[in-house]
Amino acid sequence: MNDFNKLKLPDDWAEGYESPITLALRKIANKITEERDDRIVAEISEQMGVNVDKHELARALAYDRDQYRKGFEAAWLAREKDVMTWIPIKTRPLTDEERKTLSQYYGSNYEDTADEWAFDCPMPEDGQEILISTSWGVSTDYCEFDCTDDGMGLYSLEDLGDWDRVKAWMPMPEPYKEPEQLGGKEE
Repeated sequence: MNDFNKLKLPDDWAEGYESPITLALRKIANKITEERDDRIVAEISEQMGVNVDKHELARALAYDRDQYRKGFEAAWLAREKDVMTWIPIKTRPLTDEERKTLSQYYGSNYEDTADEWAFDCPMPEDGQEILISTSWGVSTDYCEFDCTDDGMGLYSLEDLGDWDRVKAWMPMPEPYKEPEQLGGKEE
């Protein structure tokens, strides 16, 4: 028996080691990514006449792709689990600019009101039927949104009126679907 077989290696001896094929695949992937980013920068420059920093654009695109991936994964998992999630109502004070815009559009004096606030959470679409949770239970309602010319607006509920007593909301669930039948047996 040779001395190599007697050699006791530490448990972490292979940390940081990557096989040659992994290194080669990473190099190819990096080259493809760089070529793609070069083409995007060239298209933006040619089509839009805008000069962009390649590295900043690559960071922004990577961030966008990562956010999209996370959102897609969360939606897919929720779909697979048929999970319904309450969206808690969060608010924040209006900015001075928002107060001014609302005052101009609605004719009220929002600029002098300290107790006005804006939603700081995802909100339903105009006309969307939703579930709402309040201190006295859960009910359905329809979201209404009155929009100013610059996209600001006021949310209300068709039945309840304002959102003051709403703790959380969620989209209506999908209607129940019968299990598909395969060969006379349910899955």
